[in-house]
Amino acid sequence: MTRRPKLLSSEQVTQAIAEFKIDDWANLDYAKVDEYATALDNYFITKFGFVFHTVRTSNTNKLIGKVYRVRKFNKSINGNLIAEFSHPPASLTKNIQRANLPYHPVFYGAPSAHTALLETLSQTFEADGKNLYFLSEWEFRKDQPIYVTPFIYGEYDKVDAYNQMAAKGVAQFKKEIPDLTEDESASIDAVFKMFSSLFEYEHTHAISGYLGHRHLYFPGNVRSDLLIYPSIQTDKRTLNYAFHPNAVIHKLMLKRIFLFGINKYDLNKETGKAEVSFAIQDRLGINNDHGYLIWRNLPEEDEQDFKELFPAK
Repeated sequence: MTRRPKLLSSEQVTQAIAEFKIDDWANLDYAKVDEYATALDNYFITKFGFVFHTVRTSNTNKLIGKVYRVRKFNKSINGNLIAEFSHPPASLTKNIQRANLPYHPVFYGAPSAHTALLETLSQTFEADGKNLYFLSEWEFRKDQPIYVTPFIYGEYDKVDAYNQMAAKGVAQFKKEIPDLTEDESASIDAVFKMFSSLFEYEHTHAISGYLGHRHLYFPGNVRSDLLIYPSIQTDKRTLNYAFHPNAVIHKLMLKRIFLFGINKYDLNKETGKAEVSFAIQDRLGINNDHGYLIWRNLPEEDEQDFKELFPAK
């Protein structure tokens, strides 16, 4: 840290958080990404004393599990292209989203197929329509460095090692501030929790998109490959992922794709539980590890794997 930030007292932070209005930023021109991000940088430096930016260095071997992404089927999708199941192209990323600004795409996924599906159904399911979906399953490439930013600084369920990673990020931030007082430490905790909470709501994309952009598209040499935040569709009981597109190429490997239908979908947001009626199709896409995506009839063992990803309640 080159200079000590002008940290606020706990009382000042409480007031600054109370005065922070999402609506003040809702009508700005998001398409002017650089100007928008700079305006928010200046705001947070002025009002909170610093711009929130934290990146934790890790290794893909430490990120246990797989990555799941769900995309709704449509006839224009070329099922032979791996790219069709990754992030959208920049030209089609026109709207601000939970972790990105316009024309700066990210790969949205989750560490559980259940979470990835619920996040997608909330935006795409049509009660009177034909609801076919692709579930792509990705694995982390072995022994690759990966830079992670976990936005889970609030009161969330303990999920694997990511809570510890977030706690270490806060501790490291504090460690770099000389003569930190107990009250200043409390104010930092409050600011971190506020930023994390901005990923919890539908109406806060104006700021969460900026936070994602600032980490995933940071102009310096070290920026996040992976941003982690709580899933609102499961009432913050599980996590979501947002990857930088370059990280998808270098840190992930597509393994297989299931094609399935949804006959019925009913979500209780208070409990994070959903009743979903599946109609799995007899098709499976396999990456042969040489860049070829091959579709074939669904083998029995893969069908069983699918059922285990979505066990009957």
